[in-house]
Amino acid sequence: RSMASTEEGELAGASGQMPSLPPLASVHSSAPTSAVDITPSHSHQCTICLDDEGTVVQKGCCCRGDAGAVHIACLIELAAHAAVANSDRRPWRVCSICKTGYTGEAQLELARARKTASDSLPLTHPERLHAMSCLCNALHAYGQYREAEAIEVQVLEAHRKAHGPEHPSTLVACNNLAITYMSQGKYAEAVAMQREVIQVYTSLYGPTHQNTLEVSNDLGSTLRAQGKPAEAAELQREVLAARRESLGPEHPDTLITAGNLAHTLNTLGRYAEAAELDRFVLASRTRVLGPDHPHTLVAAGNLAGRYKVQGEYPEAIQMERQVLAARMRVLGERHADTLIAMGNLGFTLTLQGEYVESEQLLRKAWVLDTDVFGPANPDTLIDAGHLSVAMREQGRFEEATALAEATLELARGVFAPEHRFIHLAVARVATTALFQGKAAVAEPMLRSAVEGLRAISGDNDTKVLQTSVTHGSALSDLRRNDEAVALLRDALTRQTQVLNAQHPSALRTSSVLGLALWRQGAQLAELQDLASDGGGGASAAESLKEEGLAMLTNAHATQRRLFGPDHAQTRRSANRLATVVAGGGGADGATEHTSIAAGSDTPVSEGTTATE
Repeated sequence: RSMASTEEGELAGASGQMPSLPPLASVHSSAPTSAVDITPSHSHQCTICLDDEGTVVQKGCCCRGDAGAVHIACLIELAAHAAVANSDRRPWRVCSICKTGYTGEAQLELARARKTASDSLPLTHPERLHAMSCLCNALHAYGQYREAEAIEVQVLEAHRKAHGPEHPSTLVACNNLAITYMSQGKYAEAVAMQREVIQVYTSLYGPTHQNTLEVSNDLGSTLRAQGKPAEAAELQREVLAARRESLGPEHPDTLITAGNLAHTLNTLGRYAEAAELDRFVLASRTRVLGPDHPHTLVAAGNLAGRYKVQGEYPEAIQMERQVLAARMRVLGERHADTLIAMGNLGFTLTLQGEYVESEQLLRKAWVLDTDVFGPANPDTLIDAGHLSVAMREQGRFEEATALAEATLELARGVFAPEHRFIHLAVARVATTALFQGKAAVAEPMLRSAVEGLRAISGDNDTKVLQTSVTHGSALSDLRRNDEAVALLRDALTRQTQVLNAQHPSALRTSSVLGLALWRQGAQLAELQDLASDGGGGASAAESLKEEGLAMLTNAHATQRRLFGPDHAQTRRSANRLATVVAGGGGADGATEHTSIAAGSDTPVSEGTTATE
């Protein structure tokens, strides 16, 4: 199993009773009527036994509709018979009709059945170890990392006992366990284990052997997740150069490394270079594999993500619509890749201000993810969080709060406390509280989220900066304008350097900073009045207010020109500006808050995985 390139770490499966997300009805009661059917669809006849009794599910392969409907028990019996008859393991993992792998419940239950069937064999038997590894892959797909970790520890110890610490099978098992650690946010353990594996591979085969390069590629992804993108990029460049030389520029492994490097460059704010790599990967896969191949669609999704980060939402939406349509056509709507594409498009529409369609897509993705993978799956929780943002942006704060808090509670039960997802979920809850005028509640939560994200990703990470701006807005509401202005000036400087002055996030920061400057000036004027000092202090107060008004005016004019008068950000800046012009933006002036980006996590950035 090779590591996927993901922005958000996946969730770890928890043992014991899990908190649950609110039922669909509780967050749908006041939602607008949706043209999208969000009811999970099931065929009523199993294609194996031709019976409609009992629970019939989809296989999660490329067989769609009635062709993909089975009883799990029938599918297990068929796989077991075919595996024995043909002395082949593939029927446990790959559909015999469409020749693609199972996903969802079918993948997990087949893996569990195979593992159970092999439990009577000695722990070091190859079939039992292979079955255990396949179950770990399925558990990863479900986000049940703690159960996967427990099994992988057994697999690793069995390989060490049977083959020794430097056998290739032992090293593969060691790297798999490291990936599981990384997925849970246990970055130090993962990095140490992967460095150890690389050292052994290097001593056995040399630094440019494919086994060495594969683990080095995975280590680069772990380092990025740990908040060391510069070190990760340096390592990934070395791997990319070695793979280009030994395998060629368009080999699948070379393109995987190129995509991972692009993701790291994106984290470093080097968007043009990242987009150039993504375009090369997309063009290569289109030429070699075809436009509808799953790996080609992954590359298209990654490039759309680069457009999204740079604020080019129309371009991102156009590409994400194409990806979703292709995956619906090739894989069907219940496939994991299709649901990722659905959630990605839904959240980009939220960023663009298209709330009705975004909520429809996010709600459908959330319902289907829950139905296929369960409430603790990584993509399920990402879609739930993004759905809460869409609700919040439409002013449905109670629904948004309920869903955001439930998502955070569930994440805390399965993540390490320092995991990036936890900090983003905390910021999302705090932002919704700020929208409701609860700055005193939101401020300490936002401070904690910023500190946690900064520890992982550094000062210039886009999520660090966005959440810092929301924190600055909360400080300003609490009359702590000196702190707010200092924080917001720093954030705007960094956003202008990392993004550009007309990026949606930078414009939003300019608007928030403009109001904070006005409030700072008004607060200073109040103090001057109390002290009866009408000299230089009054001039300083007026300068701050003038600077704030100019910043608000310019930000609103640019937002109106770029996004139109009806976009949420344009309307918010208009309200801030109107409040100030009317003289109500003083030290205690209330305002509408923040941007949809603050406290929200970018949808998962997809990556390819190697076969086992």
